[in-house]
Amino acid sequence: MSSYANIVGKIVGKKKVLMGLENTGAPGVYKREGIKDITYYIRYRKNGKVVDEKVGSKSDGTNIT
Repeated sequence: MSSYANIVGKIVGKKKVLMGLENTGAPGVYKREGIKDITYYIRYRKNGKVVDEKVGSKSDGTNIT
């Protein structure tokens, strides 16, 4: 098997996530899962541009309610 087929095989079937942020189910709230922690972000528009602002992390006690 060629290295190209190896790379394509690993990519196919994975969930595509924009910039590593996953939707949490709450409107405008996203999360990024790291190796040791989960970090939460809010996404909004300011002057026509999308802004991702860090809110907190699970280790800090931040949770989604």
